[in-house]
Amino acid sequence: MNTMPLTTDLRGYEIDPVRGFLPARDPLERLPAAFRPWEDVCARLPALMAAGRARDVVGRLEPVTAAPPHDRRELWRAYMLLSLLANAYVMDGEKRARTLPRAVALPLCETAAALDMPPIPTYATLVLHNWARVDRSGPLDLDNLVPLCPFSGGMDEQWFFLSMAAIEAAGGPSLAAIADLGAGIADGRPERIADALTRIADTCQAMIATLRRIPERCDPYIYFHRVRPPMAAWGEPGVVYEGVGAAPESWDAASGAQSALLQALDAALGVRHGDDTGAFLRRMRTYMPPGHRRFLADLEAGPSVRDHIVRLADRDDGAKLRGRYNDAVDLLDTFRRRHMEITVRYLSQQSGTEEVAYGTGGTDFVHFLHHTRREASAHRIGQSGHRPAQDGG
Repeated sequence: MNTMPLTTDLRGYEIDPVRGFLPARDPLERLPAAFRPWEDVCARLPALMAAGRARDVVGRLEPVTAAPPHDRRELWRAYMLLSLLANAYVMDGEKRARTLPRAVALPLCETAAALDMPPIPTYATLVLHNWARVDRSGPLDLDNLVPLCPFSGGMDEQWFFLSMAAIEAAGGPSLAAIADLGAGIADGRPERIADALTRIADTCQAMIATLRRIPERCDPYIYFHRVRPPMAAWGEPGVVYEGVGAAPESWDAASGAQSALLQALDAALGVRHGDDTGAFLRRMRTYMPPGHRRFLADLEAGPSVRDHIVRLADRDDGAKLRGRYNDAVDLLDTFRRRHMEITVRYLSQQSGTEEVAYGTGGTDFVHFLHHTRREASAHRIGQSGHRPAQDGG
């Protein structure tokens, strides 16, 4: 295990010390004029999806002959536009398309490759880079955000995805605190560790408060029947990217599991998940921006704050650190419990059957969330400093 802390300069991981995994600069709102065909059709997607004409219109797009974007903000904007156009083409109508036309497929794959992302709508495109502030000097919260590119349209869809962005913003300051955890271990400064754990707990509280606001403007019935279906996975037999390759490709749908935030909090607190849940979470990292993937890998390779606190169990400051640590674990568990309550209400209670309701990522979400909660809460540190027994890891 690496004994060196994470660098406190989070920018190398595409992380902002205040905004966290959201971009440090507000997302670009429009590409240069040469890319207007993508912009114009994307702006019409909600109306086209409602009329069942999205595939027709997207399929008639002519190739854009301009040189591909090189500026990173332009690349993210292009990736978002093209992935949404591709999803509209594939998912429109009663039957999914099995071939994506070259005019969309080729620039989508090129742009995705430049960003080291998969050529599919992801959490990064739908949430991290799909918002603008109404008051550009105002805060990043739900009351000051609007979407840049709605997909099927309507307040319920917009509120749901903006809620995810607001949760990311609320949790953003935890990442600088996470970097301070490692630094506190390396420096042998328990007061720095205690402060970092308090800041992590505070951000979890803010995340919970934002999560609770989802039902304000996102109705469970509308979410289940209108918002969720067109964002489903591109499963087997897959989609052929015309002009790129002959073999069909299959991808997971955009999912909250593709957010690095909870995985970062788990890694920082030394939470390890079992084989099933852990394998799924690791697979979801494929859909994260590369800097976020590296941040998680470095966190997991770094020193364990939990093990450090257990070693201090017999010292005066050990009890204080244990309390701060357990507070953070408890609040992370509370977030997951609230999340589970919302997803039960929005999925299983809307399915109208006894069948298992699956999340957009294709998992049995009740099983998944139950196990991630149990695995995380099992890491609380008892007074003896011993690690509680836990199932699966």
